[in-house]
Amino acid sequence: MHQARRAGEKHGLLKYPLQVLGLALLMVAGALIGKLIAIPPGNVAVFWPPAGIALGIALVFGYRYFPAIWLGSFLFNNWFFYQQTHTLNPTAMLVCVGIATGSTLQGLLGAWVVRRCGVYKQTGWRMDAVLKSLFLAGPLTCLLAASFGVGSLLAGGAIPYSAV
Repeated sequence: MHQARRAGEKHGLLKYPLQVLGLALLMVAGALIGKLIAIPPGNVAVFWPPAGIALGIALVFGYRYFPAIWLGSFLFNNWFFYQQTHTLNPTAMLVCVGIATGSTLQGLLGAWVVRRCGVYKQTGWRMDAVLKSLFLAGPLTCLLAASFGVGSLLAGGAIPYSAV
C-alpha cells in the first residue's frame, strides 16, 4: 500500500506539467491554423485562434496554467522565425520571449475582465455583462498583446521603425 501511494504521488507530480505541455501544443495547433488564414504575404490574420485558446485556458483551467499559454506562444514564434531564417539566434529567441509574454498577459487579463464583469452567474448568462466584457476585454487585451508583439519585433530588429 505504501508503494502504491508513492507511485500515485509520482503520477500526480507529472500531471500538471503534462497538462501544461498538452495545452501548449493546443496553442501551437491554433497558431498553425491561424497562419493558414493569414493575409498573404504576411503573418497577419483577421482573427487569431490562439488568443481565444489562451482566454479559454485561463477561464477553464485557471491562472496557474499561464505557462501553457506562454510556452505555446514561445514555441510557435520560434518555429516561425526558424522558417524565415533557418537559424535560431538569441535575438530571435528574446523577441519570442516578448511576444509570448504579451500573449500570456492578453489571456490572463481577458479572463480577469470576463470574471470581473460577471458574464456567467448562477442565474445564467447575463447579456449586459457579455457585451461589457466584449467591449472591454477585446480591445484592451488585443492592444496589450499587439504592443508587446510590435515592441518586441522593433527591439529585436525584426522590423524597421519605419514600418510602424
